[in-house]
Amino acid sequence: MKVAILTSGHPPTDERIFYKFGYSLKKHGFDVTIVSSTESIRKKIDEIDISGFQGENLSKKNKVKEFLSVLIDLSPDIIICCEPLTILPALKCRKRKRELKIISDVTEFYPHQNMLKSSNWFIKMMKLFYYNIFNIYVSNQVDLLIIGEKSKARFYNLFTPRIKKEIITYYPSKNIFNYSPPRFNGKIFTICYSGIISVERGFMNFIKLVQKVMKDNPAIQFRIKVIGEFQPEEKELLSKELERLNELVNAEIIYSSALSYPLFAKFLEDVDICFDLREKTKIFNRSLPIKIFDYMACGKPVIYSKLDSLKAIPEINSFALLTEPYDYTLMSKRISEYLNNKEILLAHSRKARDIFLEKYNWEIIENKFIGVIENL
Repeated sequence: MKVAILTSGHPPTDERIFYKFGYSLKKHGFDVTIVSSTESIRKKIDEIDISGFQGENLSKKNKVKEFLSVLIDLSPDIIICCEPLTILPALKCRKRKRELKIISDVTEFYPHQNMLKSSNWFIKMMKLFYYNIFNIYVSNQVDLLIIGEKSKARFYNLFTPRIKKEIITYYPSKNIFNYSPPRFNGKIFTICYSGIISVERGFMNFIKLVQKVMKDNPAIQFRIKVIGEFQPEEKELLSKELERLNELVNAEIIYSSALSYPLFAKFLEDVDICFDLREKTKIFNRSLPIKIFDYMACGKPVIYSKLDSLKAIPEINSFALLTEPYDYTLMSKRISEYLNNKEILLAHSRKARDIFLEKYNWEIIENKFIGVIENL
């Protein structure tokens, strides 16, 4: 059975699309092709076909035409659509092949904040109305909605009541993340920020915390590992703030742009603690920060903003400190506890890994995912 996975907003080797959906489907005997409009590519990786085109400068109409052209050649039996736009070519394909099944994979609130940018309040409201109506229309045409977390299901429960829904969440795979306990040796302590580098995502909070921690612990050498892409309009400001840390005597900065999923796992191996100090906006407060599961997978203690969404992980306090993103004193105190007692650091590390193995790995939900595909 042929499955095509369409994405207009993610690279073809995206962690969920390629390493979870793609790998699982291939393992269970499906013929898988990922079609992305984020880069021009045509190759096979680990027996998964990748087909892509550069759609950055294409109109939505022409982007749909490009997707449809690929789909006509593929003639898939099932199409998984990772954004509302990609449902349109799938619907056009279904007119040619009536038995075709269409799945929408919902992992983000739609429309995204970036789609509503405007200085004019009226225009912003019109965009919000248009995108919501579009999303409701296309979502009511699919055969199944796969939704990443319960908070994102509420909209669809209200506006797509007759469409079948399944929660398939974001847990990482045991095959990607090995256990890598903290390596703190009493002299060098390694801390990590990963993801989109922006003020809203908490990067300035992270910088201010690092400055305080280094001031409070002058005898310790700190390695600051940062991985991700700068928000374009903030890159100049935030890159300068990162460079200023290099001026401190007890700091070493290691920066990498976004990496593939396996390389990201490797990047975390020598990290002692990870941070996510994002602002508590309405969207962030309702959305699971999914990298927390990656950190759990490799056994990293974490310090996170106290988000309502994290209540979905009842065991979180056994390996994490949840706090207001500006409470640098409390966060510095936690780090000092780790520096003064490595056994606490290692105990939190083991707890994070144990919880991941018990409840939050992809292998636990893989059979559910395959089951909903097979039973369409």
